[in-house]
Amino acid sequence: MQLTDFLGLLHPVIAIIFVFPLIGTVVNFAWQTRQRRLQILAGSKSKIPHYIGITAALLMIFSLAIVQDIYQDKSNRWRIVHTILNCIALLLFIGQGMTGTRDLLEIPLSWQEPYIYQCDFAHKTCPTPNFQAPK
Repeated sequence: MQLTDFLGLLHPVIAIIFVFPLIGTVVNFAWQTRQRRLQILAGSKSKIPHYIGITAALLMIFSLAIVQDIYQDKSNRWRIVHTILNCIALLLFIGQGMTGTRDLLEIPLSWQEPYIYQCDFAHKTCPTPNFQAPK
């Protein structure tokens, strides 16, 4: 693998875990919804699971909703709930980062692109490679 290919695999991990956790989750969920709808229209059953994104987003929203209760609670019960929910959401975001990288593995590497994009995916055929002996 070249450096550009390696950085291409690291990009979603860095973007989803460190930079745009909520935005990355929402975009991923919207993409999954579109794919699910397209599969349903085609008459096949959707294979998209991972409601991981919406679960993480709901956990973050709930943890923000209880902020006022955290400051009013003298027993620190809501503070502990808030911490636990954020830890669970963090684990879900990390899972999203890993599955985003897994999905990118379906994209060809830069040196494979010229050959791969010559393939006819509808008929599942590719041109015969023209091997040349090394000089």
